[in-house]
Amino acid sequence: VRRGSVFNPFLFDATDAELQRWLLTALVVAGKQSHIQEQKLGGFYLSIRLAPGAEPFPVIARLPPARLRAHLEEVRMGQYNRLTRAFGEMSRAVVGETLDLRSCTRAQLAGFPGIGLKTASYFLLYTRPGARVACIDTHILAWLAERHPGVPRSTPQNPAVYSHWENVFLHACDLAKKTPAGMDFEIWLARKTAREERRRTGE
Repeated sequence: VRRGSVFNPFLFDATDAELQRWLLTALVVAGKQSHIQEQKLGGFYLSIRLAPGAEPFPVIARLPPARLRAHLEEVRMGQYNRLTRAFGEMSRAVVGETLDLRSCTRAQLAGFPGIGLKTASYFLLYTRPGARVACIDTHILAWLAERHPGVPRSTPQNPAVYSHWENVFLHACDLAKKTPAGMDFEIWLARKTAREERRRTGE
């Protein structure tokens, strides 16, 4: 499985191209079936004629918004208003060197349109060794709900509520002596495997 996919997300020694591609992955998988969105993102790269291994942001930054949206529509990516604006603004910020993906903070990333704490955390979690953040997504919420009362069913939009459950998860990581990234991936993979087994057996 290639590096920088949802099945192998660990990019602690990433190239610039891998960082850019991972941020786009984080953007498109939010709230969607991750492996399907990854396939669509691959189709998007073909649509904009991105060379294998090349940095996508310089190419995206040159696209007028209408043309960028057309490429997203071509692969049926969905969330067109959100992604057109997010792809364009983030690409121009990185190309214009007003955003450094190696040193930016979560707050900086979450300041861009279409990017919340969950998406920003997902990017940082797998690109910064030892990052003390949590991607409070459905798999983590379900895992927390099995252990704690009052866990919300969807990602909290209130920063204080997000921070609370993030701290609960990080404490669990510490008790288990696992990194947040390692724990996150372990939980995601276990739940994905369990879902596939239930579908296979018809349970």
